[in-house]
Amino acid sequence: MEEILMAANPNDGYQLPSSTISTLAYADDLVLFAHSPGALGLKLERVAAALRLAGMEINAAKSITFTISANTHSKNLCLDNIGYTLDGVSIAAADMETRVKYLGLQFTWKGQISYKDTARLAEYCQELTSAPLKPQQRIHILRQVALPKLHHQLVLSSIHRRTLKAMDISCRHYVRRWLKLPNDTSTAFFHAKTRDGGLGLTSLATSIPLWRRSRLTKLITSEHPVVRDVVSICLTKALTVANEPVFVMGTVVNDKEEAALAWKLAMNASLDCADLGIIHETPESSNWTVRSSRMAPSLYIRGLQLRAGTLGTKSRQQRGRAQMDKLCRRGCGQTETLPHILQSCPAAHAARCVRHNRVAKSIAISLRRKGYRVYEEPIIRTGTTYCKPDIIACQDGLGFVIDVAWSQAIVYMRVGTLR
Repeated sequence: MEEILMAANPNDGYQLPSSTISTLAYADDLVLFAHSPGALGLKLERVAAALRLAGMEINAAKSITFTISANTHSKNLCLDNIGYTLDGVSIAAADMETRVKYLGLQFTWKGQISYKDTARLAEYCQELTSAPLKPQQRIHILRQVALPKLHHQLVLSSIHRRTLKAMDISCRHYVRRWLKLPNDTSTAFFHAKTRDGGLGLTSLATSIPLWRRSRLTKLITSEHPVVRDVVSICLTKALTVANEPVFVMGTVVNDKEEAALAWKLAMNASLDCADLGIIHETPESSNWTVRSSRMAPSLYIRGLQLRAGTLGTKSRQQRGRAQMDKLCRRGCGQTETLPHILQSCPAAHAARCVRHNRVAKSIAISLRRKGYRVYEEPIIRTGTTYCKPDIIACQDGLGFVIDVAWSQAIVYMRVGTLR
């Protein structure tokens, strides 16, 4: 390809202070620049001849030309309707309304077209809402398809941060609707990583400016002089805007790692999600949020409501209101909170036992797969009494005594050595 580009007269093209842009080539897309219509026609013929020697040819039917002239009297640019031919085939000349797609972006003769990305995201979400999908399927498509589909154009556009914020608000609106979450659900819960207990949705207002800054920084530090010239001439304002601070819930972040940490801390600082602080230590506890194809939709929704701390307990529903009755509706005399229902309410005792046994069983199965010899609920005499741990796992002369318990979101494991 270098030989073909050299045939295009690399000294003729768009003039920069210290270099000249003669061609742009990417995959099978080729853009030629020339200082005059005659020079462009000659360049087309030379490139076509070089391509024929390599067994390729220019597809004139899919090609288009822009002839832009400078009006020195009125100090503006105009689009001339000048036609070109290649091997007897006419190449279409662009008019005022012509749009071309290059590297996934739409252009007219004036430059890149600005999209109404807020409307596009709302359209995607509305299509997901109207489609016969499970809520977990909607979340997966939004997280893995719809939002990433916008990233390329958003990073390379000059979209305002307020617009990005509006897109995030629109996205959260639809997610609340799908998952039946209240309006006061923690914002950080939507954007925190799934391993940290969140939904893992990209925050456009945070990620797009960071990605744009990263790209522009790589361009300004490029070893290629042409790239540096383009940045210094055309992207000075964009670089200034990209270097403005990016905030996550009031915290300044400089890269994606800091952004992920800020979302996690903001989520843990909220009252509803305070117990998710150590969930990253057990990634298995978050697998169901991304691998939930076999879960019943109602169970998936209730699970996320529980994780977000938004289930309708009396203490939460009356938050911020005058003193009202917050005692457990089961008549146990305690304040009705999620920890009370999950861990101490007598009405949920049977469910707690089932949950405990399932967790212990899952741990035992996992240990057996790793080669441990596992004893479940063995009765061990200790003098006049006995103890009954949930699990004893043995391997290589070591014994691990494991007791599954819950206390302030912490699972305790007692480790010992069997003689």
